[in-house]
Amino acid sequence: MNTLPRPPISEAEFVPPHYFRRLEMNEIRNGERPLEIDLGCGDGSFLVELAAAYPERDFIGVERLLGRCKKVAKKIRRAGAANARPYLRNSPKSWGEESQQSRACGATVFRWPR
Repeated sequence: MNTLPRPPISEAEFVPPHYFRRLEMNEIRNGERPLEIDLGCGDGSFLVELAAAYPERDFIGVERLLGRCKKVAKKIRRAGAANARPYLRNSPKSWGEESQQSRACGATVFRWPR
């Protein structure tokens, strides 16, 4: 079911089955593979490098700008990074009153390139 008000950016784009309920881990993760989330993935360079360096893990790059998310999807496709997906999502401030923890994946590792 496509819950988007627009066509998906690419076949790799992460599209949650429902935007207004808590996601279960099996809806985000690919089996038992570790999942890492890159919040504010920018142009996707760091995301794609991580996906190439750790093929045994899955990655979701969250970006709030449609243009950047399209660039990330293109970069993922060119790199053949099947373990990386872009996710277009507004900033946490737009997620409502519900706490951010209830929407975040408990098994995520946040990395910073610096």
